[in-house]
Amino acid sequence: PTELRETLRHTLPDYMLPSHYVFLDQFPQTPNRKVDRRALPDPVIENTAEPLSNQFTATDETEQQLVNIWKSILGLKRVGIEQNFFDLGGHSLGAARMMVELEKIHGQRLPLAMLLQAPTIRELASLIREQGWVASWRSLVPISPGGSKSPLYCVHAAGGNVLLYRELADHLGEDRPIYGLQSDALAGSKPVAESVEQMAAAYIEEIQKIQPAGPYNLCGYCLGGTIAYEMAQQLQRAGHAVGSLALFDTHGRWHQSSLAESLIASVQRVVFHMKNISLSGRSGVRMFLAAKLSEGRRRILRRIAASWSHGAYWCGLRKTAPVEVLDGIYDQATECYAAQPYTGRLTVFKPRQAYAGYQDPYMGWKELVSDLNMIQLPVYPAGMLLEPFVAELAQHMTRELDACEK
Repeated sequence: PTELRETLRHTLPDYMLPSHYVFLDQFPQTPNRKVDRRALPDPVIENTAEPLSNQFTATDETEQQLVNIWKSILGLKRVGIEQNFFDLGGHSLGAARMMVELEKIHGQRLPLAMLLQAPTIRELASLIREQGWVASWRSLVPISPGGSKSPLYCVHAAGGNVLLYRELADHLGEDRPIYGLQSDALAGSKPVAESVEQMAAAYIEEIQKIQPAGPYNLCGYCLGGTIAYEMAQQLQRAGHAVGSLALFDTHGRWHQSSLAESLIASVQRVVFHMKNISLSGRSGVRMFLAAKLSEGRRRILRRIAASWSHGAYWCGLRKTAPVEVLDGIYDQATECYAAQPYTGRLTVFKPRQAYAGYQDPYMGWKELVSDLNMIQLPVYPAGMLLEPFVAELAQHMTRELDACEK
């Protein structure tokens, strides 16, 4: 595996390097003599196995602190300082825990998206030393900034961070610059913009610092789609061109669910997760379960914390909203937002089935947009940005973005 990885490193970008290798005498085949992907064995991942990197030794106290934190969070006995956090099984919940541990040690909160630019211990430690632990908080985060094509800006969902777009960026390729727009409330030093219009205006100001003129390509998941839609509206009113506007599982009209619909939706949530797992195949089950487990734990922790901190924020006892209560604040912003008609082209990606109360096949956009392109993906709610489903979403997005550049 070490030799294979080093050989592939000369021809493949880092995000395409396999994390694990399985040796087979022959590939399982379907009756049509194609590779039977469902029959491929899952990789055996041993925590005690020798990591692929030969670099284990920390060179200073900062690197050693990171090594200890990574081993604890990832459940590994050995961690190489040049190994990628996400290749080792890291996810957004683990990344958040890591930043919390670093904040305890050094008293400074670092941006969660910092891992996108520095995913190894060596890179992260170097960045920390260079910045002197003064976190540079900006809404605009380069996820994959290289490439010659026009950039794509991905707006955060209710959690505020942009790590959920990492897999999408990987599949879109290196020639497309990808930027995320994270909530600056994650810094803990600024009040939350409490309306969709305010958030959209702030994020437009950020993207125009690196791209003064359009056309602008925008996308977002759920709440992020609502903000991206408002950004497109404001850009058009200011005389700027909008290229691709893509919304992922975003509804155009807020629906106040009844008690019965809420109960049905709770059951549907479990059913949808199980259906997504069944669609993943053997190789995708582990990835999908891990992602949904981390998401579930994150939501539970936020709701527990919100039980005591949410009241303090709304009563004026604290000027900034804690990270744990962003969901509630953003839910209210979405509820108060009234989407206006849009004169440009809108592409909406929807799952194959909707929650109770949201069965409109056009997801509330038909009356607002004349040039509406609805694309249904073969996935159930809360799955389109996760592996293995995100690959198909990226294929559609590539065609949409390329068409806007012709």
